[in-house]
Amino acid sequence: EVAVLGSLAYANDHPATIDLIASGRVDPYQFITGRIGLDDIVESGFIYTSRGTRGLGAFHSMSFDKDRLRFSASLSYIDDRNDYYGIGAAAGDDGVHREIDSKQFNIDLQALMRVFPRGYAGIRYRLRTTDARLKEAEAEFLPAPPLDAMNSNLSAIGPSFAYDTRDSATQPHRGMMLSANWLFGLRALGDSYSHDKLQMAANSYLPIGSGTVIALRGTLCAAGGNAPYYDLCLFGANNDLRGYVTGRYRDKASWATQAEWRQHVSGRWGATAFVGLGGIAPSAGTIIDKGKLLPAGGIGLRYRPFRSNDVQLRVDLA
Repeated sequence: EVAVLGSLAYANDHPATIDLIASGRVDPYQFITGRIGLDDIVESGFIYTSRGTRGLGAFHSMSFDKDRLRFSASLSYIDDRNDYYGIGAAAGDDGVHREIDSKQFNIDLQALMRVFPRGYAGIRYRLRTTDARLKEAEAEFLPAPPLDAMNSNLSAIGPSFAYDTRDSATQPHRGMMLSANWLFGLRALGDSYSHDKLQMAANSYLPIGSGTVIALRGTLCAAGGNAPYYDLCLFGANNDLRGYVTGRYRDKASWATQAEWRQHVSGRWGATAFVGLGGIAPSAGTIIDKGKLLPAGGIGLRYRPFRSNDVQLRVDLA
C-alpha cells in the first residue's frame, strides 16, 4: 500500500527570492534572530617560544535553551619569559628593560544570559596567581616591577556584556561584535589589591565584493586603584596594535583603533593589510592631554589548513 500525501508550499518563488538577495534589495541577515552553535566546545593547546616560554591551556564553552544561556571557562598554566620596561610612556620610549621569569596560573569564568535579541549580559570572574623572579645576572639599576606584585594573586569579579550580529565567530564577513566587562579585585575573594579594570571593544565587518572584507576595531581600557603591573592596560599581547613588544607600553589607560583589509587570494590562501592608531595615558581622563600616540601598520599572510573549520595559520609583518 502506498500513500501519497500533499503538503502546502510556495511554488516557483525561489528564483525571485534569489534575485532579490543577489541584487542587494533584500538583506537576508535581518531575518536571523539568533545562532545556535555546538552545544559543547572543548579546546586545548600549548605555547612555546624561542625564549623559553612554555604553557598549557584548555577552553570550554557551552550554551543552553537555544543559545539563551552561554557559559565559558578557560584554564592555563604558563612559565613565561618576558621583558619589563616599566610603567608609562617615558619607560616605553627609553626601551630599557629587564627580563622576568613569571609562573602564572589562570582561571577565567563567564556566564551570560540573552536579555534582548543578540544581546547578552552576565558575570565574569578572573583568577591569576603570579610567582615572578628577576634575572639575577642583570644590573640592579634596570627597571623592575614592585616587589609586592611579583608574588601576588589577582581575584576579580564583575559585570559582562556582549552584543553579537556576526555571521561567524571565527571568520566573520559581516555584522558587529560589542563587548564590555568591568572587573573589581576584592580582598574578600583573595585579591592582593583593591583595584578595578574596565575593558570595552567594538568590532565591525563589512563585505566588499567577492572575497574581500573590511574589519574595523576600536578598544578602550582603564585600570583604577592599586592595579598590579601585569593587569594594567598594555599593547603587544593582542591584536589591537601589532608590531609592539608585549608590555613595552603599559599604563592605567589605553585606546586603539584599527582598520584591516582581508582578501581571499586563492584556495586556502588569504592576505591582509592593516593600519592602526592608539595610545596610553596615566588615566582615562588624561588620554587627550597626557596621552602618548602609537601608530601601527603592516601586512599579513593567511592559510587555512583544514577544510572542516575556519582555523587559520597567520604570519604578520608590522
